[in-house]
Amino acid sequence: MDSAYLLAKSFGEKGSLFGRRIYEELAESPSLTELVNALRATKYSTELAKISPPYSGLKIEHALRRSLIETHFKYHRLMRKNKVLNALYYRHIARNLKIIFRGLATGKTHEELMKLIDMRAEELMGTREVVITAMSASSLKEAVDALHQTVFGNALLEAYQLFEKTQDPAVFEFRLDKAIIEVILKAIKKSELMDRKLYWELLYPMIDSMVVTGILRLKMWGLSPPDCRRLMDGIKSRLPQVVMNLLYESNKVEDILKGLELVKSGILPKFSPQPDFLALVRELEEGFYKMTVTNAKKIF
Repeated sequence: MDSAYLLAKSFGEKGSLFGRRIYEELAESPSLTELVNALRATKYSTELAKISPPYSGLKIEHALRRSLIETHFKYHRLMRKNKVLNALYYRHIARNLKIIFRGLATGKTHEELMKLIDMRAEELMGTREVVITAMSASSLKEAVDALHQTVFGNALLEAYQLFEKTQDPAVFEFRLDKAIIEVILKAIKKSELMDRKLYWELLYPMIDSMVVTGILRLKMWGLSPPDCRRLMDGIKSRLPQVVMNLLYESNKVEDILKGLELVKSGILPKFSPQPDFLALVRELEEGFYKMTVTNAKKIF
């Protein structure tokens, strides 16, 4: 596929993104019906036409997300040699797996889970049936075993073992997030040398977020420093080693905050004093996400 054509096509996609004014107008919609009617005049019209009243926030979200997935998969087919773009596609599947395993861990039925997810990403990749099998499992372990041959197999097994200790369904989200970063890192290393700098610039906030917030979550679950290091093995951030050691060894949020203040500007998002690890994690996750968006705007 001609690179100039793909570049022009991608800039066309960028031109269709909503600006602040449009978001403000959509937010002022008096009802979900009015919101859907307003969105019908946009690129989301095809997917919105597939849902019918009565509308719900989840129905609309699924329609909008399907549009995103279709766009991503289109470029996946056009640029099969772009390993990073293809690796990022797994985020759509991981998102559903997070919902499924949190649901299974909290006793939700197959029917309840089917209402919470949309499986277009799996359909396009040909993995829908294996995910359906996992959702229909009679136990959490059986669901993990059903996916053992997928790219997330090892991550889900490790998450299950961690769940046995912590009884917190969030461990599945943590381990799936780490699995995505692992896939992305492998893709970057296999990419052309001239492209790697761009990928690092774009994705480092996502990687740093996984490392910093991942360690803090492990501490919330009461894991020892050696266990934290083992579970975070394979992913390196831009934080100085002295700060990393502090993150692993300290159990006080005050000490963690002091350590993070030592990190040079531009690596971490802005953060404020927080009363506990969970509040700090949420603030950092939001900040890292904004950094990723800002980087993307600068690059593209």
